[in-house]
Amino acid sequence: MAVQKLPLDKLIFGKTDAFNELKEYGTDWFTKSFLTYEKYRINNFIKGKSYFICGEKGTGKTALLRYLQCVLAEDPYNLIIPIRFKTDLDSEDKKAMVRAATNIKVLYA
Repeated sequence: MAVQKLPLDKLIFGKTDAFNELKEYGTDWFTKSFLTYEKYRINNFIKGKSYFICGEKGTGKTALLRYLQCVLAEDPYNLIIPIRFKTDLDSEDKKAMVRAATNIKVLYA
């Protein structure tokens, strides 16, 4: 079987982050292209059993948050208040989140 070569100028890497992917292509495309992995228990977030997402830069935190926002927005009874940057929170909110984060038990599958 012959290997086909793809010129570099035809290679598409996508947008710089999930926010821009969603903005450019829309909710339907974004949710259909998002791959879930059972190990990470995404349904726990949807059911309200998990509340915090943490990880290194570039690991997909924003993509997961945007995916959850899209899925949860399908139910009109869900109140969704997106926060894009930590500067959107005042100092008391930040302190409360730090206190809550220090009390989290990390569970692995």
